[in-house]
Amino acid sequence: MKFPRPLIIILFSIVSFILGGLFLRTDTFLCRNKENYKYINAELACSTKPIIKKHAYSELKLKIEDYIESKKKENKISSVGIYFRDLKDGPTLGINEHEKFIPASLLKTPLLIAYLQIAGQDPKILKERLTYQAEDQHLQDQVFIPEVTIDKNKSYTVEELLHSMIVYSDNRSYYTLEKYLRQIFPDRSIFRETLNNLGITTPRSNSDEIITVKLYASIFIQLYNSTFLEEEEWSEKALALLAEASFKPGIKSGIPNDVIVANKFGERTTSEGIHQLHDCGIVYYPQNPYLLCIMTRGQDFNNLSQVIGEVSKMFYEEIEDRRH
Repeated sequence: MKFPRPLIIILFSIVSFILGGLFLRTDTFLCRNKENYKYINAELACSTKPIIKKHAYSELKLKIEDYIESKKKENKISSVGIYFRDLKDGPTLGINEHEKFIPASLLKTPLLIAYLQIAGQDPKILKERLTYQAEDQHLQDQVFIPEVTIDKNKSYTVEELLHSMIVYSDNRSYYTLEKYLRQIFPDRSIFRETLNNLGITTPRSNSDEIITVKLYASIFIQLYNSTFLEEEEWSEKALALLAEASFKPGIKSGIPNDVIVANKFGERTTSEGIHQLHDCGIVYYPQNPYLLCIMTRGQDFNNLSQVIGEVSKMFYEEIEDRRH
């Protein structure tokens, strides 16, 4: 049986409209879900034309390498490791990305992840109350003193301690949380397991040079793509805490104040008097977030923070210049 051509056209239009409506509703639903997440990668079906040109960063790399050499000649730094990744399917850039540094307070991010992993199975752990009772020898060498620190002999929930540890890089909170993990899992080292699962060689002590910018950057990539923690909400929570970080002298000093950065810094002075300062995080450039990790070594923290800020500014200006 043959249908008249006008009827076929009408039927085809109706079917196309119905199918198109179904796909539209599906995309709209997914796009609505995307709005529930501010920090993780929630593109789902909502794809838009890239607003940043995606060609390689060879010219920028040469510019940064020249800048680093000039700072070495001025004795402002002795070494720098940099890793950059465009999180919207763009290219990467690495400079000395395999050189090893001391992680120091960068280890607070894996400890946060360890607790959120446990909370995924038992959320009640976040409401447990702990008390800081240790001595403060481990705080004596801090140059970047936390704006807020917990009080001795006062109880705090685990959730409050995680906030203080990440937002203010509070060492008291870190040691209280790390100690509690050993207490509740006496036959296992949950923190050590988390480090290993994240691909980080377990440090023998916090002074060991065992981290590279590329390796540490992978932690932020796993949080952004929500590939380590089982539920997206926990990766979102981790990055939301990191986005509150109060440390300003590093990556944040090189970009406008209204751009969100989810970052963690670390500082350490070796027994030989050599300083190390690192900052790593996701810069939420509008519609095109990117990852930037910078680790430095030298004689003066002010010079190191200035270098981190200048390098951060170079990357931000490059992204701005690439905008369509």
